[in-house]
Amino acid sequence: MTTYRVTGTDKQGQAIDNRTLETALLRRAADAFRIVHIHWSTNDPKFNAQAPGVQR
Repeated sequence: MTTYRVTGTDKQGQAIDNRTLETALLRRAADAFRIVHIHWSTNDPKFNAQAPGVQR
């Protein structure tokens, strides 16, 4: 699990300041790990409103 912060501006010049959570499921395959699934989430309502497939 990783958390990170994204800052900057969007295409319209609006400020971005988001904290995001990332989880990854890994599977060992021989001598390496393979990513099986990755999930990102944020509680930023403006970001979630733009996300495709999000129930509103």
